[in-house]
Amino acid sequence: MRLRAGAALAAAAMLASAAAIGAVAWRIPPNTPVRQAALPPPPALKAERYLALTMYHEARGQGAEAMRAVGWVVLNRTRDPDFPDGIREVVVEPTRSGKCQFGWACGDLSEPPAEPDAWRQAETLAGELLFQPSRDPTAGALWFWESWRQRPGWLGPDVRETLEVGGHSFFAPRDVS
Repeated sequence: MRLRAGAALAAAAMLASAAAIGAVAWRIPPNTPVRQAALPPPPALKAERYLALTMYHEARGQGAEAMRAVGWVVLNRTRDPDFPDGIREVVVEPTRSGKCQFGWACGDLSEPPAEPDAWRQAETLAGELLFQPSRDPTAGALWFWESWRQRPGWLGPDVRETLEVGGHSFFAPRDVS
């Protein structure tokens, strides 16, 4: 009960402040620019940005299908118990040897993408994956590797190749269909 009374008093104080501000608001000239506080983006937008940055850096110039596949690997990792739960956490997680899972994440994370068209494409595709997901073309892949390079030993025998697109091969655990 005490909490409700406190909340009511706080609301009344805010209304009184708003009324006082409104009383002098008529003195502000029209068309005066409104300053807004710099607020951090909501968590969903942060996640979308990390997903888009990963898709951009790992598959730009390789087409939308390749970018989507990279994005699906990140999303699949968030659902796998062997990886962190969040998109940002998956992207910045180091390997067992301390290197970056995604090479771009070792650089300056605040540096803007240099290719605007590819960046817009990555942002659009990341939004689609998060808010309008389609079928996973990688069939549950958790890893990808440049297809022109020899398959790395760290993949081990318990994985299968599920897709090759855009210069990358995608791999899932054998028990995932």
